[in-house]
Amino acid sequence: GWAGTGPVGVVATTMNNAFDCARTISEDFSSGKLKVGPTSGFAGIKEVLVEREVRVVGWKEWREIEAEEARQGKSRGKVAEKIYDNVQFSKYVVPAHDVL
Repeated sequence: GWAGTGPVGVVATTMNNAFDCARTISEDFSSGKLKVGPTSGFAGIKEVLVEREVRVVGWKEWREIEAEEARQGKSRGKVAEKIYDNVQFSKYVVPAHDVL
């Protein structure tokens, strides 16, 4: 469900968002909007992400998020506290060309 909305909502909402996202992909595939054929694998994806100046979370950044969530959780007596604040989360998002 996060593919369509980001990290928001409860499990039921996220699940329904995931169903909507899958339905949209299926409809696009059936209508011919979504072109499927031989691909260039990760190299092709990387090229598109860099060309479009997409910002991503790389492995290093993911580990930093995991450590920060653990730190925040510990201060609350929990194993981890998920980061839901987009402003706080955005500091871990970097240009694709920096991590790919």
